[in-house]
Amino acid sequence: MANTSDLMASFGKKKEVVYDLMRGGAGTPWENRGEHGAAGGFLKSAVRSVFSPGLLFDHIRSTTGTADAEKFIRICAVFWGIGTVVYKAVTYFRLDFKANDVDTNTYVLVTVIETAGGAVFAYAMIRLVIQIYHKLVSTEIRQPVPATLTFNIAAYAMGASIFAIIPFVGPLLAVIGSFVSLVMAGRKRLFVSWKGAIIDALLAFVVAIVATVILFYAGGWLLDYLLGAVTPHENRILPPP
Repeated sequence: MANTSDLMASFGKKKEVVYDLMRGGAGTPWENRGEHGAAGGFLKSAVRSVFSPGLLFDHIRSTTGTADAEKFIRICAVFWGIGTVVYKAVTYFRLDFKANDVDTNTYVLVTVIETAGGAVFAYAMIRLVIQIYHKLVSTEIRQPVPATLTFNIAAYAMGASIFAIIPFVGPLLAVIGSFVSLVMAGRKRLFVSWKGAIIDALLAFVVAIVATVILFYAGGWLLDYLLGAVTPHENRILPPP
């Protein structure tokens, strides 16, 4: 007969639940784009990433391959590039042409460079966030976590990038939305604690944001120094008399 103290201890011990993290779902709209169409599949997945992240992450079918998720984040990066075009266009029409010398051709050239660079850099930062997040969240889970799994989950968390096309406030909304989605991914799909989910997502985003701020100011200064599309009148170099 079992000892009474052993029975009491077994009743008081909390059972550790082991989740099947590699289980596949019915597929996200993007994975099922044959049914929804490419544009519809992407937009539906992006919207669900913001408003129904738990459901979206639970529906992810591919946990061992990254082809669909890779295409998804590339499109997200394109939205950041489009956001750059929108920002530059709005800024151009708000310029004070009486107080500045504006070289329109150079301005267009700078816009093209910044648009292409913005999309490429956004893609690099998304990949950086995913890579850092995988290393951090792996320490929170008591079972092996394949990089393909966290890549797929974190990739779909970037759906809020569609907000980047909104002038001025869009990039902030995109970052906040992606951060919240990534926190939800850690909690609802990878089953880490709320504290761990928040910290892991926060650290990954902080690194990317710092890198973005540095490049934004350094790249902006360099383009302005080399091309100078907009020059205030007081800084204009006048020819000698």
